[in-house]
Amino acid sequence: MNDLDDRFLTRNGLAARQLAVLLLHHEPDTRLP
Repeated sequence: MNDLDDRFLTRNGLAARQLAVLLLHHEPDTRLP
C-alpha cells in the first residue's frame, strides 16, 4: 500500500514539476509561422 502511494505521489510530482517548468519557462515559439 505504501509502495503504491509512493508511486502515485511520485507520478503526480513529476507531472506537476513538468507543468510548472512549462509555465515558468514558457516563451513565444518564434519557429511557428
